[in-house]
Amino acid sequence: KAKASKAKQAQSRVKALERLELIGPAHVDSGFSFDFHKPDKLPNPMENLDAVRCGYRSEQGEVAILDNVCLSLRPESRLGLLGPNGAGKSTLIRTLVGELAPLAGRFDKDNDLAVGYFHQQQVDRLDHSDTPYQMLSRFHPKWSESALRSELGRFGFHGDDVFAPVGRFSGGEKSRLALAMIVQEKPALLILDEPANHLDLDMREALNMALQAFEGAVVMVSHDRHLLETTVDEFWLVANGSVTRFEGDLDDYGRWLQQNRRDGKPVKEEKAGDGLDAKARRQQAAQQREQLRPLKRQVEKLEKQLSQCDQELAKIETALGDDSLYTDDSRKNEMNALLGDQARLKKQHDELEEQLLEAMESLEQAESELTV
Repeated sequence: KAKASKAKQAQSRVKALERLELIGPAHVDSGFSFDFHKPDKLPNPMENLDAVRCGYRSEQGEVAILDNVCLSLRPESRLGLLGPNGAGKSTLIRTLVGELAPLAGRFDKDNDLAVGYFHQQQVDRLDHSDTPYQMLSRFHPKWSESALRSELGRFGFHGDDVFAPVGRFSGGEKSRLALAMIVQEKPALLILDEPANHLDLDMREALNMALQAFEGAVVMVSHDRHLLETTVDEFWLVANGSVTRFEGDLDDYGRWLQQNRRDGKPVKEEKAGDGLDAKARRQQAAQQREQLRPLKRQVEKLEKQLSQCDQELAKIETALGDDSLYTDDSRKNEMNALLGDQARLKKQHDELEEQLLEAMESLEQAESELTV
């Protein structure tokens, strides 16, 4: 907490961790509990990017997505990547992992660095004929069957499931299996691209707790607000072709998205002399507005629902401020009902915030594609 005054992100994380202490016991008996093994080595620094240009090489030439990226990853790094969909977060992650070579600049990576990389494509590429038991035994060929079963059980695989082909598993089960394999790699750096997708609430909390205890560095992209607030210390914004430190928390990021949308360039209009007459330009502008309308409606709908939820929560919390509620035995049922409503509304509030953040990012991306 002594460091909390240095950054708003840290203050948000302290509050989120305090909430986690309250809800954590509810997940103790969920059946999911794991941790990341201690890394063999913790290089310092792990990776250094100096004026790096990130993008792709093709037969047509280079396609730059991000330019002049300067970033240093150290054992204590806990980074959350923010930015509209399509702005370059995945490009940056693939560069950090080594899937994409920098187009320019200097990228230094320690040779002994063990990286654990989670992404949906990796989950989708799991061999459908493989089984959890076979996959784990490749990491630990000398382990007994009981030891292998015990390790798989920490990720919710029990009984015949350990010998079932991956092709039969749901998206959530495949994600759990992919995480189990990453744990065996004993990574020093975790790079996680939407790790909570397809995971149920109990497994999300198990992942959350495991990340709390992880001794290495974390770089994460996620729309799970709770996961971000409790596992990262600083945010970096990927937008407009650059990567910059974001001085704020997730509430500030939501306001940034709204402000950026209000201050953004107008829907793309062809300039004079572009070969289109005034009527054609008006028709084109109308078509572009029509493309954005469903996204804007979704944002407005979620903003309205969030506002209503806030109002209901305020009423509940005002009622819970009545001291007699806790001293008058005849009001015990009323108190329990109010506490239940408060818990339900707080859960709804978190879900609406997450959906709104994702909707605003989608709208921001769509608007940027229609602007000059």
